[in-house]
Amino acid sequence: MEYDEQGAITSMPWLWRVSSTENDYNGGIVSYPVYSNKGVLLVAENKNGNNYIRFHSIKRGKVIWSQDYISPVTFFNIGDPYIYRNAIIIRDRQNIFSIDLKTGLYNWKMTDEALGFNWLSGIDSLFFSLNSITDPKTGYPITSAFVGNTETGEQKLFLIPDLGDLPTPNLERVNFSLGGFRYLKPFKDMGSGQVLLLCYYYKNYYLPSGSDQVSQSFLGLYNFTLKKWVYERIPLGDYNWLEGFTPTIIGDHIFHVLSEGVAECRNLYTGQIIWRIENDCQYSGCGFIIFNDKLIVMDDRYGNLIAYHISDGHEIWRTKSSSNIGYMQELNGIVYFRGGGDGCIHAVEAETGKYIWHLISPDIKEDPYNYFMDQCFVIPGREGKPGRVIVSSFSHTFCYTAAR
Repeated sequence: MEYDEQGAITSMPWLWRVSSTENDYNGGIVSYPVYSNKGVLLVAENKNGNNYIRFHSIKRGKVIWSQDYISPVTFFNIGDPYIYRNAIIIRDRQNIFSIDLKTGLYNWKMTDEALGFNWLSGIDSLFFSLNSITDPKTGYPITSAFVGNTETGEQKLFLIPDLGDLPTPNLERVNFSLGGFRYLKPFKDMGSGQVLLLCYYYKNYYLPSGSDQVSQSFLGLYNFTLKKWVYERIPLGDYNWLEGFTPTIIGDHIFHVLSEGVAECRNLYTGQIIWRIENDCQYSGCGFIIFNDKLIVMDDRYGNLIAYHISDGHEIWRTKSSSNIGYMQELNGIVYFRGGGDGCIHAVEAETGKYIWHLISPDIKEDPYNYFMDQCFVIPGREGKPGRVIVSSFSHTFCYTAAR
C-alpha cells in the first residue's frame, strides 16, 4: 500500500480488475449503484464503438450477461434507474426500457416522442418520469409528470404543475420548457398507506425585453392516491440547477440542498422551515448523505466536505477535499465518492471527517488522463465478510475491499 502525507491510502491491491473498453476510453457510466446478491451493473464499449450493458459477478468480476444498449450513442449515463423485483427500468433523453437483471433480456423498450429527463423514480409497480408537453391552459411548454407501469412500460400524463403567474415569455429563447417538475420523490404515508409525491419544480425563462428573467423554485406535496395537492408552490428561492437532488425524508422531516449556500430541514406535511443554512458555499449537484445525526455535503466552491447536525443545522466538522463529486455512498460509517477535482476515490470517516482513502486510478501510470469516473459503488458484505467498493477508470473497472 501507498499513503499520502495525511496518512490516507493512495494505492492498494484490488480484488479484481476487468476491461471495460476495446478503445481508448469507455463509452458510458452507471452513476447510481445497481446490484443484486450475485452481480453489479456496469457498462462497456467494443472496438466498433458500440456500447452495451454488462452484469458482472461481484465475487470475481466475471461477465454474467451482456446486452447491447438500446440505441447507438457515443456516451450514455445510467443516472437514476428504478429497480422493481428483478427488473431495472432506465431512461435516457429519448429512450425508456426495462431489463431483466437475471437474464439481461429486454422486458420492453420504447422511444419517447417528447424530449424527457434522464431521470426516474418509482414505488411498487409504478414508475414516474418527466416530459415536456404543451400546457393546454397556457400553450407554453411545461415539464410535467407521467406515471408508468413497470410490467408493460405504458405511461400516461397525470399532473401538469401550476407555476402561478406566467408573464409573457421570450419563446425564441426557450429550448425545452418554461419550467415544471425537476424531481418527484414517492413514498407511502405511514398512517394511511396512501402514495404521496414530494415535488420539486420551478419556472425559469427570459422576458421579451431580452435580459429580464423570471426565476423561482417551488416545493409541493401531492397525494397521488387521492389526486390532489396537500400543499403546492411553497417558494424555495431563485431557480438553481441544484434544486431537488436527492432529498431525504426522515419521519416527518425533509432534508434538502437548494441553491448556492442553502440547506434546509422542513416539515414534510406542511412545508414549513425547521432550520435553514445560508452561506457562500456552492453545494454539490450530486446532493448529500445523512449518516446517524449528520448531513454530509460537499462545498464545490471551496472544496470542503462539511457535516451539519440534522437537529438544528450547526456545523460539526469540515475537511479539505475535492469539489464536483459524484454520488456519495456510505458503508459501515465510511463515506465514499469520486472527486471530480482530482479524479480520485475518496473514503472519509463519517463521524470525524478523517480521510481513509485518497485512491489514485492505477491506469494513470499508463495514461495521465485515465482518472476514475463518476462511478463508485459500495456493496455490503454477507455472512460476516467485508464489503466491496467497485469503481471505474475510463478503461477498467476495479473491485477493492471496503475500508471497514
